[in-house]
Amino acid sequence: MRTFRFFVVGVFILIAGTTLILHSKLDTPTTPRREYHQNVEKQLHELRQQLENTKTYAELLFNKSKPAKKSIWMTSKNKPNITKISGFILKWHNDSELVRSIMKRPVPDNKNSKGYTPGLDGTYAQNYQDTWFERVMKHNGWKSGFYMDLGAFKPLECSNTAMLDIKYGWSGICVEPRPDIDFKSTRNCVLVNRPMTGRTNDEVWMSSPQGKKYDPNSQLYNIRNKGVGQRMMTINAPDLIASVNKNSRISVPKFIEFVSLDVEDNEDTVLSTWPWEEYTVAVFIIENFDNSQKAKSVRKTMLEQKYFKAPVENPGVDEYWILPKFWDNSLSYKRWRIHPENSNGC
Repeated sequence: MRTFRFFVVGVFILIAGTTLILHSKLDTPTTPRREYHQNVEKQLHELRQQLENTKTYAELLFNKSKPAKKSIWMTSKNKPNITKISGFILKWHNDSELVRSIMKRPVPDNKNSKGYTPGLDGTYAQNYQDTWFERVMKHNGWKSGFYMDLGAFKPLECSNTAMLDIKYGWSGICVEPRPDIDFKSTRNCVLVNRPMTGRTNDEVWMSSPQGKKYDPNSQLYNIRNKGVGQRMMTINAPDLIASVNKNSRISVPKFIEFVSLDVEDNEDTVLSTWPWEEYTVAVFIIENFDNSQKAKSVRKTMLEQKYFKAPVENPGVDEYWILPKFWDNSLSYKRWRIHPENSNGC
């Protein structure tokens, strides 16, 4: 345990020292403030990657591969718990929000089956939905909040809400019908394994597209013909919220900052029974991209509820709906994402 204390202190000294050096080198009158912060972020991120890419922190600091066992600082896999260690260090190191956010980024345990680590390039989403909402969040001063990820798919890959958990510590609900996808080890959200429609307790059968083998990396998992795939019972939005309030550790607030809605062609039915009178949602991102009757129904509902269809650049298959009082024209900008290698299109 004594060795491990030295280890924690060593990491603290390393990060604190690096930050002081960066400040002394970069914080000069001739360096624009924006460029200064970009340089700090880049160099601190490189430092964190250097630490993460070693087998353990202990190996880096003491050239040892087996740190102390049965410690609160270790994970169940007997590896240093980077999140806890970082939190401990930051309690004693009064550093900037920038450093704090960098230290919360994911670790190698979060690599997918192909070796790609979601979030290392600044986004977990398929098309920068999360970084766009991050700008909305900052524009409106939402330092903490609540989200609903309806049709969450995976906890980190192609996730519109993972950043809110990992970087900002928000609470929320993740609805994903597939029970074989693990959320507990990486996410804070309350997980509900039910398919969503506008009705509760309808019997449905969920499977991959007809003629295709089940692929856990594919987002295509829909309601199919009876007897095909896995039998499940549906749930609608009012019953989902009531169930979470009654049976989980959290209570859904009356004001919800963000809802991500992608339930494979059932978006219109979900919205048709949404508890609009009881809960206010600031922002919806809804997969809704064509001129089908379903898509038209979604738009009709959102307009009736006084939402503004935001002219977000590079929207892809999504529509961005926001209450007008939370909108600003500066929020129109959003990049188009080119997916990294081995990211499964995420």
